Amino acid sequence: MWDVSPGRSRSQLQIIALVALMSACTDAASGAVVATKPAPLAEKEKPESQPGHLIEDDYARALSEARKRKLPLFVEVWASWCHTCASMREYVLPDPALAPLANAFVWAGIDSERASNAAFLQRFPTRNLPTLWVIDSVDERPLLKWIGAATAEELALLLSQTQPGTGQASATETAVAAATAEWVRGNRASAAGDTPTAITHYKSALASAPADWSLRARAVETLSMRYVETGAQREAYELGRQTAGGLPAGTARLNVVLNAVDAGAELAEAGTPPEGLTELYALGVRIAQEPGQSVLLDDRSSLYLSLVHALKASNPSESKRLAERWRTLLDEAAARAPLPAARRVWDPHRLEAYMALGETDKAVPMLEQSEREAPDDYNPPARLARAHLTLGQLEPAAAAIERALARCEGPRKLRLFMLKSDILLARKQREAASETLRSALRYASEKQLAPQYDKLRQSIERKIAAL
Repeated sequence: MWDVSPGRSRSQLQIIALVALMSACTDAASGAVVATKPAPLAEKEKPESQPGHLIEDDYARALSEARKRKLPLFVEVWASWCHTCASMREYVLPDPALAPLANAFVWAGIDSERASNAAFLQRFPTRNLPTLWVIDSVDERPLLKWIGAATAEELALLLSQTQPGTGQASATETAVAAATAEWVRGNRASAAGDTPTAITHYKSALASAPADWSLRARAVETLSMRYVETGAQREAYELGRQTAGGLPAGTARLNVVLNAVDAGAELAEAGTPPEGLTELYALGVRIAQEPGQSVLLDDRSSLYLSLVHALKASNPSESKRLAERWRTLLDEAAARAPLPAARRVWDPHRLEAYMALGETDKAVPMLEQSEREAPDDYNPPARLARAHLTLGQLEPAAAAIERALARCEGPRKLRLFMLKSDILLARKQREAASETLRSALRYASEKQLAPQYDKLRQSIERKIAAL
């Protein structure tokens, strides 16, 4: 899951790992899991009767259709640069397991980079991608705001909790039903932007539920999400450290550990390493490599990413060993991908794995192939520019970033301007770098980018001042 603003960082990568409810897959080299989901469908192959067929970038039409059919509206907010979004679209939404839900919702997609979607994003603020919304079509009240993706099975369970009648616990209901209702109330409070109330409901659900409550892991996960979202790093860490060992294997446990690893690493970098950090890292390593069919590759890869960077300073040999397994895992997944678009899902993390191993040169042919396959997509040349810059290949880096800028519109263009300035600085062109950053600010002003990008603008201003 990716943050659209630069507020937090994961070991300077400017990405946030809150949750990504994904499914599972087995790596022959490491015993980790690899993708076994049905092959993704090409866009033209997605029938309208499937959730994989979305009403794209037309909220008004989707809302009108939902009202006409008296159904809630499901909205996936995404961006082309977000690998978790791509994984969701290529591997999850077309899954036949979601077919029974096709007529329970109207399904829509909103590209967060499109200016035409500004009104939707203003009404339904979305900081992290992907974000899944369920909206009551009568009064446009959010019923659910979920950060991250989901397997078909997990998405079905999640959506079932938004149906009429859920969350209405009575005196005669069981403890399980009451705890579930509290969890649902927490989800709805979160959707409405009331995070303190959401946290209260999640804590209440966990405190009152029996030990064998089937949603306990999910409730811990949602509480962890809210802690990370609000910057409560120590709370996210302690929650993971105290509960993860008792949670069943699966997506929720992985994400609770992932959030705790990220929080612990940030606390350590700030000079206040928390108690039990070494043991938590060891648990994360075991989960990243455990066999089974409990989590999707995208989630597993995110855990590898966090661990590789968290262990780089304290245990460089273990960091390198994990990076090698991570690279193999992703290379094999890419080789199995049935369609080019499905293979390109893994490009961002493959680049990170190669860079972690000091093998950035091996990413260049991969990214060049992706650019040939998707000549209108700015992401492959943007990643190529970063790879070439890392390798000190400044001329190819400069050419690649210009191709990316020419193809990109929307907030992401600000980050491309920043990358271009880095390339210019590496070429000792300080004034040109400064002018590039000023161009970024002018672009942000002209496009009237949403307030959620204020931190990014401020980062650009600070960079100009430092030149």
